[in-house]
Amino acid sequence: VLGSLQIGYHTGNINAPARVIEEFFNVTWRSRHNQSIPDHSLTFLWSLSVSIKDFGALLGSLGVKGLADTFGRRNAILIVNALSVVGASLMFMSKVTASFEVLIVGRLIFGLFCGLVMSLNPLYIQGVSPTNLRGAFATLNQVSFASGILLGMVVGLETVLGTEKYWSLMLSLSLIPATLQYMSLPFCPESPRYLFINRGKEKEAEAALRRLRGNSEMVTKEMEEMREEAAHSETGVTVREFLRKRRYRQPIILVLIINLGSQLSGFNAVGVSTEKSFRVFMMVVTIQ
Repeated sequence: VLGSLQIGYHTGNINAPARVIEEFFNVTWRSRHNQSIPDHSLTFLWSLSVSIKDFGALLGSLGVKGLADTFGRRNAILIVNALSVVGASLMFMSKVTASFEVLIVGRLIFGLFCGLVMSLNPLYIQGVSPTNLRGAFATLNQVSFASGILLGMVVGLETVLGTEKYWSLMLSLSLIPATLQYMSLPFCPESPRYLFINRGKEKEAEAALRRLRGNSEMVTKEMEEMREEAAHSETGVTVREFLRKRRYRQPIILVLIINLGSQLSGFNAVGVSTEKSFRVFMMVVTIQ
């Protein structure tokens, strides 16, 4: 869940220091062009800096299946964790290099990480969780994400690290959970379900289950469940066939409605724009 924590952190930390980062854009622009940055350029750069993470996530999500099936759930998470390290490092270097382009590229690369890990994490959690606790463990991904948002909002405050001196350091703090993930995840077993159902490695799947469960009776029961699932699972279903088959249609529609509902609620705008919204509101109140 450390990957979800990083994503939540970078969702929440960009809001509070908005004015400080915009001033960084202005100072950088002035050093290059000997004039203050035009309002329309500032708005464009700020909007691009915020939204490009989501664009990167869209691109990253397209590579989930290939990575997960080729390298496994655990190893895929370790591989894409490098994107988080590179992205956070670039965000830190943006101030050192006096380049807002570096900040934007860093956010884009981190967005690729977001799109990949937000799908890989549930796959891994589902694969290692006991059947009776799978639903409960699946919520850990979202709980970690929400905790990261809260942490990012607090750390981004001007009274903490959202200052002119420390804002780049604040953006790079996700390196801590990224490093912890590199230190801890190699000691975790690969998903037994992936090993058995996707790769056909029954002995390795059983060994992974013994590490996770310990109880030989539970291991035997889950191995039987996976054998049945492997026997009845469909192979070679294309995206087109998946979309056209009637039995998949209702689940797809339900998932789309739930996700569209959360996005159209406007929570992303609240998360990244409240600082500017309150600033405009205070200006209006002052004028009146």
